[in-house]
Amino acid sequence: MKNKNIFRSVMTISATLFVLGVFGWLASWAILDKPPWAILVSVLALFTGITQGAFVIAILLRTASAKWGAGLYRLTASIALAFLPFAAVMMFVIIVARNSLIPWAGQGDHHLWFNTIFFVARESIYFILFYGLTYKLFKTAQLKGSSGAKTGNHRMMILGLLTTVTYVYGTTIFSWDLGMTLNPHYADTIYGAYYIMTSLFGATALIILLTAFLNKKVGNDYFTPLQFRNLAILATALTIMVFYGWWSQFFPIWYANLPEETHTIYLRIFSRWGAMYSLMMILVSVIPFIALLFKKVRESAAALSAVSVIILVGLWIQQYLYSAIGLIREDRAADLSVFSLPNLSLTAGIAGGFLFVLFSILKRYPNAYMASPAPDSDVADTEADYLFTQPQGW
Repeated sequence: MKNKNIFRSVMTISATLFVLGVFGWLASWAILDKPPWAILVSVLALFTGITQGAFVIAILLRTASAKWGAGLYRLTASIALAFLPFAAVMMFVIIVARNSLIPWAGQGDHHLWFNTIFFVARESIYFILFYGLTYKLFKTAQLKGSSGAKTGNHRMMILGLLTTVTYVYGTTIFSWDLGMTLNPHYADTIYGAYYIMTSLFGATALIILLTAFLNKKVGNDYFTPLQFRNLAILATALTIMVFYGWWSQFFPIWYANLPEETHTIYLRIFSRWGAMYSLMMILVSVIPFIALLFKKVRESAAALSAVSVIILVGLWIQQYLYSAIGLIREDRAADLSVFSLPNLSLTAGIAGGFLFVLFSILKRYPNAYMASPAPDSDVADTEADYLFTQPQGW
């Protein structure tokens, strides 16, 4: 009964946020001189990366035979699938509005990459492949017993590899289309890799938040201190990797001093956006790194949750700066500050819709957040959960 009440409350609040947030964003169209496209693009890029990245983390943990990651597999698959309807609708809107939104739209005669059909095809293939594989793996993870293990373990390894490869290639191209190429003449070979690093970093923060919430509100300590401790270690490593990725991006641009590259990156740092850029660096790199050095933070679900919120806010600012400035500069989107009401409205709306779908999935599949019996407990072989009894990788 407690679970039902918690889920009902979360879904009610989430649905309300979704309706109010999306309505508020749409209402801003009547007030602004330009459509608030920038936040749509940046929210899509951010949420797609971190929700898909969460499942990729679980796949990699299983591949590495990390037993502590077994309880995250179904949960992270649910996270990825929960954003599917919003990713599809938002991408469809961008495709329909491409001529007024994307600077290079309609230039297919000059280069194949800018061809509309190729643009739609590559994004569609990426979405269909990733979400199709994720759904297949989610259903595979529902199999039980030794007969399920024979089929499931092999399928999860092969399809998991394909899902990871799809994520790496797909998000690289996706980040170019919804970030790098929105800044005309800007080319950065690190952009895709950096986007993947930040997405996995944000995904780790999202996993921590959700597991901490489920433990506290749903109860029974489904997620163990070992999982929180290891997630904290993973977040610490990714903090360093994200800063390294930023430096690998910034240093060659500064050293080469090519105008088409320096103008874009300097616009983020030394223009009126500079204060937000500095805040983003503090939230994404400085605070998490210092906080996660302390053992008390790493072993406290509440402290880790606070750090996770800081990380996600920092990445939200970062993605807006990376996607929005080019659109605003090209006069294709309303010139809005980062924390403007339309930006906050749409972000809250999409977050609310995502949580509503996620908790709908968790309500239907409680094994996504409930730990199964230990391998040595008295469980019939036909009912054994091989995600926990056989968490082997290669």
